[in-house]
Amino acid sequence: MEKAFEKISAFFKDIKDGLETHIWPSFGQIQPEAELEDKLKSLPGKFQNEYYICLEREIQRQRRHRNVITFTTFFLVTQAEVFWPMAAAGAYYWYTKNFTIPQLSHNVYRKVMLKYRLANHERIMDRSNVARSNRMLPRSMEIPFDPSNLTLEHLKTGYLLDFEMKTWCVTRHIQYDWDNGTSERFFKLMQHTDQKLLIVRKESEYLQLMVGDKVNVYAIDEDIDTDILMKQRPKNVLSYKGERYFRDEHREGYAFNITERELGIRTNIWDYYNEERKKMVRVEQVERREFKAFYAEIVSPYNFTEILPPQDTDNPHDDDMF
Repeated sequence: MEKAFEKISAFFKDIKDGLETHIWPSFGQIQPEAELEDKLKSLPGKFQNEYYICLEREIQRQRRHRNVITFTTFFLVTQAEVFWPMAAAGAYYWYTKNFTIPQLSHNVYRKVMLKYRLANHERIMDRSNVARSNRMLPRSMEIPFDPSNLTLEHLKTGYLLDFEMKTWCVTRHIQYDWDNGTSERFFKLMQHTDQKLLIVRKESEYLQLMVGDKVNVYAIDEDIDTDILMKQRPKNVLSYKGERYFRDEHREGYAFNITERELGIRTNIWDYYNEERKKMVRVEQVERREFKAFYAEIVSPYNFTEILPPQDTDNPHDDDMF
């Protein structure tokens, strides 16, 4: 009896192995291919973890789906009147799954990339054949560090500086890398509950500085999102606090949150200046449907003093370790 049971078990195991090898691949064997695994290794850890979680969830979903279809098919094919329709349906289902199941890891990879706004990552990587694509890493803007001669170009998260008789701390650092090859940096400054936003842009050998505050984009123009989506640009002239601002520059590129080590987000900006070019309004479109606005005044580098690096770190360039 025991030998007969072993033979029956071996028979069903051979059938199972044959189905998994030639007809229906095992879900447990679904693992990233070598090429896909290399791409995953180039991404931050949180993206890799999200991929494996989503893959396991999709495997469980497909397994439940397969079991329901299998048991339903075996039950119905015993009914003579529905045998041939169910046989045809089963063959079609097997055919589609035989080709989609091996691609499950790639499908999950694309879904994760889309979720994190990286749907074009694979195309960028294949086209450039380098790991450092525009979207993946910001341009290097590091300059020699001299603690006795710190300037606004050295600012990083955690730095302190004096402005308008107050000491401010840099709490956020964003870098914009524009498609025209230029870059600029954006800092959030905090002083207790007060907040200032600072843009640092280098024009030739001179620093151009704008200090201001975030404003509600609809306080500038209630139809601004519609204009951008329908006409690909806002109006030529905007009004804010009773003053007219004229469109001057449009830039496209990627915004990198250096503080949070986040990957680049596609961004469009339109800069408007008043007639004296001493004040500006910036309209920003993040990806497609997120809109921001920023009001600022042009200031001199001499308005900033006492620039100090953070005291709780041994690496004053920690922000550069992206």
